[in-house]
Amino acid sequence: MGSSLLPPAPLTRLSVRRLRGPAVLFGLLALGLAAPAPAATPGASLKKFEEGVREFAAGHPAEALQAFQISMELEPSPNTLFKIAKCYLALERTASAYTTFRRAAKEAQDRIKATGEQRFAPTQAAAEAEVAQLEKVVPRLMLALPAEIPGQVSISVDGGLLPASVWASPIEIDPGPHRLTAIGPLITPYESSFEIKPAEIKNVEVPLVRRPTGTILLAFAKQPIGLSAVIDAQQVPPAQVPIPIVLGVGLHKVVVSAPGFVDAYFERTLHDQESMIIQVNLYP
Repeated sequence: MGSSLLPPAPLTRLSVRRLRGPAVLFGLLALGLAAPAPAATPGASLKKFEEGVREFAAGHPAEALQAFQISMELEPSPNTLFKIAKCYLALERTASAYTTFRRAAKEAQDRIKATGEQRFAPTQAAAEAEVAQLEKVVPRLMLALPAEIPGQVSISVDGGLLPASVWASPIEIDPGPHRLTAIGPLITPYESSFEIKPAEIKNVEVPLVRRPTGTILLAFAKQPIGLSAVIDAQQVPPAQVPIPIVLGVGLHKVVVSAPGFVDAYFERTLHDQESMIIQVNLYP
């Protein structure tokens, strides 16, 4: 019967409690992983930074990580990024540490060039040294994908969306168990689990099997204001009403309505790869 009318909704940010995932996601999300930062007050960033230093010295890297991330939200700094990377390293999240050290080195270099603040030179040097040290032990994920990839496919690892731009490249990923999912309106949902060891390059096959689908296009001679379309009891977002809608094969029920007009009802059987056009005429 019918399928989802749209690609899956964007995923929300991961919780800081999720301790494993592709390090490539860190550059996109990591500073949003911390708990919501408190309202900024004078010295709040420094207080959180000092709290992180104390927690780390006490052997509590997870608590230190949270404090440093809040400090980073309040006042971004290459030095704080370096501390965040040290927390990841202590938590054996080598890929996250590797990615964060690289970012700390780059941001320290940018600060030096932009402001001449040489106090960031030791941070740059230390971060680059850590990157060189970790280069050989960071695990990497390689996705084995079919030659032809259907449109609107989303691939996630541990709930974090992988941008399509990294699918063909080695992806830094923390060691340990992971869950990979692939979804999209044109494929059979796929899920698999894998485990990766330090320094391992892991090849994971993602089959992306096309499922039988077709499209339905609602065509209007005139589209009234406030028009609403429902297919198989699912509301079609207004922006998608005038474009082809991907559906699974089988019988579909369509209801189109608008204020001041009589509802229009349709039942149509959709076949694989069929492009169906339903002409809709609404009457007052």
